Amino acid sequence: MSTLSISVVICTRNRRAALKRCVDSIVNQSYQPQEIIVVDDASGKETKEVINKIIRNCEIPIRLIVNEKRMGPPTSRNEGIKAAKCDIVAFLDDDCSADENWISELSKYYEYEPIIGVGGPVIELGRKIHAKTKPRKYMYISKLGNVVNNTRLGDADDLEKFDVRPVNFFQGGNMSYKRDALIKLHGFDGGFKGNGYREETDLGIRSNKIGIQVFNPKAYTFHYSVKKGGCRDVVKFSMPRFLYWKTRNTCLLLLKHYSLLNALKKIKYQFKRDIAGIINGKPNLGTREKFYPQVSRLVSITYIFGGAMSGLILGLFRRTHG
Repeated sequence: MSTLSISVVICTRNRRAALKRCVDSIVNQSYQPQEIIVVDDASGKETKEVINKIIRNCEIPIRLIVNEKRMGPPTSRNEGIKAAKCDIVAFLDDDCSADENWISELSKYYEYEPIIGVGGPVIELGRKIHAKTKPRKYMYISKLGNVVNNTRLGDADDLEKFDVRPVNFFQGGNMSYKRDALIKLHGFDGGFKGNGYREETDLGIRSNKIGIQVFNPKAYTFHYSVKKGGCRDVVKFSMPRFLYWKTRNTCLLLLKHYSLLNALKKIKYQFKRDIAGIINGKPNLGTREKFYPQVSRLVSITYIFGGAMSGLILGLFRRTHG
């Protein structure tokens, strides 16, 4: 067991019941953290009252940070990083809960000096997931620009398909990093706006340049896919808005981490695939289809085009202006 201290950061917005379940799962850990930091992304009055009640009744010290306006996941997490006082910062989404040994399993690998991040799988309780049989790669970006995550699981039985190994990045509902590394990397990139799509991937890619990230299948969490609220609900559960931010942030990610020619090739493929999916009535929503009602194909295509233009402009501007 690592002797390093641990802060748990939970970003939330208008999810009273989900937040209580999330905090309870941290309180019931076999190895408790030294503090919990709740970042309230401008919730309504009723949620604020529930948060204050949770703080009063929690046996672990909770510090509350309140955003004056909605900032989204990357910036909210950065506020948590700045407030954290411990050696390790673990992140859990407000519609998730953690297995009772989550923190214990995250902690055990930090005794090895090169390791700066530890994460694990997420068991989806609100979506149908068909996990691959012993996937060769866990999380990676393909030659065509697909961001592939094979660590979202349908149930706990899938855990046996995985082992401990280095990975390229983590998923937001289950990750931790040394705080010093997060400070060195300047935290999450606030340029990934909207639903915050791709900000965890970006952090992981940058983290690989200064240390090792380890995937531990025994450090697992549960995701309930709550349909309302959350720091990402800026998409309003609208398929066109989701596709806009997904396209924009994917363009930004690829332009940030690949050569210009390679990035543009990947973006071209992603754009053509997403447009074809809309035309063929099979939008590229992954496991989120049930959350988004179908709309006009022209509207969806327009939003994808707008997202691509926004991502290209920002990505190219960053490349030329540092």
